[in-house]
Formats: sequence, structure tokens, C-alpha cells
Amino acid sequence: MGKMKWKDRNWLFQKYVVERKSTIIVAREAGCDHKTIWLWIRKFDFKIRGHSEAVSNALTNHLNLSRPLREFLKGEMLGDGHLRENSRWSATYECASKYFLYSQWLSETLKSFGAYQAGKILKRKHEQKSPYKTSITYRYRTRSYAEFHMLWENWYRKGRAEEKYKFVKIIPQNLELSPLACRQWFIGDGHLHKKKGITLSTQGFAVSEVYFLMKLLNNLQFATSYKSAVNSIYIPKRDAKCFLNFIGSCPIENIYGYKWAV
Repeated sequence: MGKMKWKDRNWLFQKYVVERKSTIIVAREAGCDHKTIWLWIRKFDFKIRGHSEAVSNALTNHLNLSRPLREFLKGEMLGDGHLRENSRWSATYECASKYFLYSQWLSETLKSFGAYQAGKILKRKHEQKSPYKTSITYRYRTRSYAEFHMLWENWYRKGRAEEKYKFVKIIPQNLELSPLACRQWFIGDGHLHKKKGITLSTQGFAVSEVYFLMKLLNNLQFATSYKSAVNSIYIPKRDAKCFLNFIGSCPIENIYGYKWAV
């Protein structure tokens, strides 16, 4: 492609339209003046962003939404992770865990991908049914990023009138499963039963979406069955070890190593 990246329609479309980067940031990556980027945006007849979006985009944090980061967040979203829309053009990633050390590990891992923590990890107490019992969770969240909003658009739909939430988390139809995505999914919502195999909790998703996830696992040569009583996926014992080999070793042995103890 040479040095003049801005002359490549596909490259400029990816940066300006898909990734929604400002002309200043695109120009910085291309090594040219932002006026040059404006010239080629008009030449390629791309839809120019409105003033409010352009201002918001210029003030919003940006990061490189690399493939490893995408796969990591994909697994987190299949589990307990959430993306929260902060504006029409940016979103944050959040996750609550009963382990403070996991929240710390999550913070350091995402920082290595360029996604930085916002504020402190918050400790929250939740009253259970018994008035004498409480549970504690630790909530971690990132800064707001424009690139996370692109992920948010894939993972959420507008809630219906009869539903509890304004936006409902869904399974993207273009979803593919990788070892890293499955590892984070297993850490968040997987359970190993030594005599029975592996259960992947999917209670938050529609039945049709759970069957879609089962199909993806079947394509990876893992046998699955549907546990209707708890709307979850079951991987039999004969495939459990193969699944654990597929996702690799536990990255945080002191917290979740027990899940790998076949």
C-alpha cells in the first residue's frame, strides 16, 4: 500500500467509518495533515459525521481493538461481562466478581491491551434472602472508548415492553469461538463436575441463542446437550478434558485453578 495510506479506500473506510476515528487521529496514523484526510473522505464520498458526533468522537478515548482484545472481551461477554453505552458513540466495559483479585487481574490484563481502568474497583454488599446474610462483589469498569461502542452495537438489542431492561444482551450472529474466548467464558460461567463433565451457564440468553452456541461448540468437535431446567449447555465428561486442552491453562491458578482440576 506504500506510505500514502489515505489513498487506499478500504483503509480509510475502516479507520473513519468503521472505527469512527476522528480525521486528526486518522491523519496521525497515516502521517499526513488532517486536511488531506478530509479531502480523500470527500473524494471517496464517505458519509461525513455531524458536528455533535465529531466533537464527541474527538473527546472520546480511543484504543486499538486488536484481535486478542476482541476475543478476550467476546469470552467475557458470554459470561458475566457487560458493555454500557455512555453516549451514542462510546461505551465502557464492566464486570462484577466475588473475587477482588480477579478484578485486579482483569484490570491489568485489559490495561495490557490498551484499555485502562476508570476510577477504583468498587466493593458492594448485597443482602440475600436471609436478613442475616450478605454477599460481596467487586465491580470493575474501563474508561469509555469509541471502539467499545461498536462492540456494544453487536451485543445488545433494544428491550421489548415486557422485558425488564431497556437493552438486552444477545449473541451476535457472526460470533465465532476461539480458545481465548472460550477460556474467558469458562472462567466466568463454566462449572466442572468431575463425574459429569462441564456446564456452561447461559441463563441470560434466549433458548435459540443457546442452541446457536451449541452449534458453534459442535463445529469445534465438542459434543453438547441442552439442560432445559437451567437453560445451560452441557459438555459430557468424555469431551471435558479436550475442551480444557483447547482453552489452555488457567491464567489465574490461585483463584480459578480448581476449574481445571479434572
